[in-house]
Amino acid sequence: MKNYFTSLLIALVTVPVFSQHGSVTGSVVDGSTGQPVDFSVVALLSARDSSLVTGMMTGKGGKFSLQNVQEGKYILRFSLVGYNNRYIPVEITASKPEVHLGPVKLDISSVDLQTVTVTGEKPLIENKIDRKVFNVSESMMAATGTATDILKQVPSVSVDAEGNISLRGSENVVILINGKPSTISGENSAAILQQMPANMIENIEVITNPSAKYDPDGVTGIININLKKNVRMGTYGSVTFNAGTNNKYNGNVTLNYQVGKMNLSASYAGRYNEWSGWGNSWKESYLNDTTTASTRQHDVSTDIDYSHMGRLSMDYTFSEKTSAGYMGSFMQRHSTDLDEAWYNKEMMKVLADSSHNTNDEKGGGWNSDHTIYLVRKYDKKGQELRFNLSRSDSKGFHHTQFSQEHMVPLSYLAYQRDALEGRQALTTLQLDYTHPVTEKITLESGWKSIFGTQENDYRYDSLLNNVWKTDVNQTNHFIYHSQIHAAYATLKQEIGSFGYQVGLRGEYFGRQFELINTGENHAKTFWNLYPTVHLQQKLNESNEIMLSYSRRVFRPDPRSLNPFVHYYSPLTFAKGNPALNPEYVNSFEAGHTYKWEKNSISTTLYYRQTVNQITRMSMIVDTVKTMITSVNMNKSSAYGFDVNAIVYLARWWFINASSSVFNYRIDATNVNGVSKQKMNYSFKLISNIMVPRVINFQVSGFYRTGFITPQGEMSPFYSVDAGLRKDVLKGKGTIIFNVSDIFNTMRFSMKASDVTFSQEMVRKRESRVLYLGFTYRFGEPAQQSQQRQRQNRQQEENNHNNEGMMENVF
Repeated sequence: MKNYFTSLLIALVTVPVFSQHGSVTGSVVDGSTGQPVDFSVVALLSARDSSLVTGMMTGKGGKFSLQNVQEGKYILRFSLVGYNNRYIPVEITASKPEVHLGPVKLDISSVDLQTVTVTGEKPLIENKIDRKVFNVSESMMAATGTATDILKQVPSVSVDAEGNISLRGSENVVILINGKPSTISGENSAAILQQMPANMIENIEVITNPSAKYDPDGVTGIININLKKNVRMGTYGSVTFNAGTNNKYNGNVTLNYQVGKMNLSASYAGRYNEWSGWGNSWKESYLNDTTTASTRQHDVSTDIDYSHMGRLSMDYTFSEKTSAGYMGSFMQRHSTDLDEAWYNKEMMKVLADSSHNTNDEKGGGWNSDHTIYLVRKYDKKGQELRFNLSRSDSKGFHHTQFSQEHMVPLSYLAYQRDALEGRQALTTLQLDYTHPVTEKITLESGWKSIFGTQENDYRYDSLLNNVWKTDVNQTNHFIYHSQIHAAYATLKQEIGSFGYQVGLRGEYFGRQFELINTGENHAKTFWNLYPTVHLQQKLNESNEIMLSYSRRVFRPDPRSLNPFVHYYSPLTFAKGNPALNPEYVNSFEAGHTYKWEKNSISTTLYYRQTVNQITRMSMIVDTVKTMITSVNMNKSSAYGFDVNAIVYLARWWFINASSSVFNYRIDATNVNGVSKQKMNYSFKLISNIMVPRVINFQVSGFYRTGFITPQGEMSPFYSVDAGLRKDVLKGKGTIIFNVSDIFNTMRFSMKASDVTFSQEMVRKRESRVLYLGFTYRFGEPAQQSQQRQRQNRQQEENNHNNEGMMENVF
């Protein structure tokens, strides 16, 4: 741009001065605000060959006046850094020697100066050789939503109405935080992610066939949530507040401060939400093809949850080769849930029980994650040794009080209550070494150890004669310990346009759990090898193909193993299975990516086979009660394809469309004699319209078909969201308006049956929410401040030079 101005000024100096009788006058204004634009360049070009005839810069008020113009046809060009050029044809004639244009509007360029000089906009989705990266800041839901809201937009990922997350149709997916195991991604991950602020997330990585460097956990792969870690130097930050319908509020504050070799970054976020929901269920029990009992239930619920989350990161550079840092986060959460249910039970088609049940639940707890790392670089480019020490802790509680008001056959009240206290700790030590053998060959190796502990203390009481008495048969104290020790090595090489990476991970896994009440103890150990292969061939600048294979594992969580019962309601309880074994998966993928300009289309074919798949089963107990437990079925398999396309329909409009189609087959003949399969598909679309200095508009939606279980089928679900974003206060402020689930379609419904029962259930949680929010940014990163200072100095110099030259010319 500097060269452009220099060339223009030289041209203006060398243009001879003609004494003509025509003139062109007018003013230049901002197309969105109508404010005058000073110092814009007005050039008069010959219509015949576009040569420069004369020109000037607009003065105060954006006014310009070109005098002494000969008769003829011309083109006026208006230009200024940060705006699109504007061209207007004009003609000077003897009958009309004066042309008055009035205000000429300039529209801001789609490539904004501030964007170019700072970091540039990231694409919404980046396709890499072994993963897809979803950049959260490019989603409208980032300002007001949660991690769960963002995951709904990520290709190949599905989130049902209850917040359960699945990848390519399987819920057996591992969720990492900053690439490491965390208590946030444990058994209560759905509830926690529904309260994690989206604007604290940098990006989400979907890794379906990870290399041997990564943990092999997860049937369909890894969802890695990277929290923000500001690395731009300077002092800057932001404040955000959002308000939603039906008493939903959230806000956050971020701050970055750089002192010498140290950079500090911190943020805090708070959320308060009130939710409502309802559900209906119907169930019949059978014995020898005779209906022995039927139940119907309708319930309504009101939930209140609030949470606080803080994050702190620090980097210190000791020298060019040695650096260290710390990253930490803390989250505290609390919830209350009041659930009322109206229940009817018929025995042999005669009303046997009618009751009004109330569940009053309170829960909460905290999670903390801390990581210390040390990086040592060597003289050889790319050679690096990295050490990480991570600690993740959580503590939580869940208290429920049940009351049953029976009307039939007798009128009486019954009260029960339970209390669950739990804690969890994970300690991770990791050492990674990267050694470039040559410029084209790289060897990576490392060691990782994870030590885990989980403790649950569960108590169940009943009110008898106005005295609370503990039910020892439903009270238990459960302690679980696990250890993982793994070593890995990978070899990567580039041979022209072909590249490969092979790896092998050897792993020891040991688990041991104890039931304090009974003294029962279970322990198992497992040794396994997990090979990985990745191949990549670049066909040309636009096309590349990829092949990959990995062996993976999914281990049962402690709750699935604990054999004691946990009541969700007086009629529904869960019981673990201590005999569960891990699932083992062989996963194959073949992919192709085509890129042109800013557009891309990626297609992935995949096949996976799972042995010992863990699945949940429902069983009728005592005629009407339902017990939920986990079992290993024989196997399952899935094959299908994913397609993800990013297409710019215009400079200001792009769409991201993704689809997943797969056939899912299960073999549960060892459990209930069932073997079945079904084609499934899902579709997602994000449309983003960007009108610079005016507004950004984004619409996103998804649809997923129903999917099968050994005992039944889940129903399809879909949703559409929309958002508007408008920058104000010269870019320092942003107004956000979001609507989630516009058509109010998100709900969870299912059917299940076997020879002993048939069941239908539907649940609906409040999902259509309107949010209005505002963000204010203060300060600026150091490199942006320095860049801006250079631009100001350059502008001053240009203005000074231009004034002198214009005086000489005109």
